[in-house]
Amino acid sequence: MLSQRYHRLSALILLLLPCVAFAGSVNDPPNTPYRSTSSEVRISFFATDGNNHPVGALGQDELRQDDFVIVDDGMVIRNFRSLMRSDETALDVVVMVDASESVAGRFQATMRNVLQLIAQNSGTNDHNLSVVSFAGLHSAVVCTEDCRSAIAKEKLLSVMAVGATPLYEALAYSADFISARHTAGVRPVLLLFSDGQDTISKISAHQALQAVIAILFTSQFQTLSRNAGSEQVYNIFGGIITETQLSILILGLIIMTGIGLVFRYTLFGKAVKAISDD
Repeated sequence: MLSQRYHRLSALILLLLPCVAFAGSVNDPPNTPYRSTSSEVRISFFATDGNNHPVGALGQDELRQDDFVIVDDGMVIRNFRSLMRSDETALDVVVMVDASESVAGRFQATMRNVLQLIAQNSGTNDHNLSVVSFAGLHSAVVCTEDCRSAIAKEKLLSVMAVGATPLYEALAYSADFISARHTAGVRPVLLLFSDGQDTISKISAHQALQAVIAILFTSQFQTLSRNAGSEQVYNIFGGIITETQLSILILGLIIMTGIGLVFRYTLFGKAVKAISDD
């Protein structure tokens, strides 16, 4: 009986392990739903007029609760618990630009939008404004602290859309970058221009999301991108498996083989089989 259970267990594990090994195929669409419930939501926003001046500045009327509504999946929300002005206006803005070939058709238009955003973002000083591009196997800082300069504008317009899309690694890279620049009282902001389809990253969407959440909600940010590219990966029949996962897979097969040999050729194994048969 025990022998039969063992063989069934071995077959089950061998059937499951390939599923685990091939679960990270680069062709699989991202599937990371996050659901939660809450009784209260705090929303921070900036209100400007047609001249890009903050509402309430220079003697203008203050913003009131009945001046705006929130639309959430078709539901219009007008009942707000409170509305107050916040002094937390210092931002560290990192603009992420997808420079992969999948967005080549609209890349120049995207870059013009980025330049317009940089020019109009008067609420952020030059020191707290950076642009990161990503394509192929790398992410790179195009400009930082001088993104409004003529030289930075030329660099931005010279970026070409080529290569695959390492979206998840770029998110981890940008989270690492903005965490290293963290200053007390300055809120980090990531702005992403991308089609949202990752095709080559060695880390998962969950790891990338963890990195972004860490810089927004914790002060104990641990870098992910430094180690993401250092681990060897293998492409097996279209599936991506890391060196660590491959080691676990091989170790599991060795252990199962060893258990089988023990039950088959040792006195202990024969005694266990005899007891189970009884």
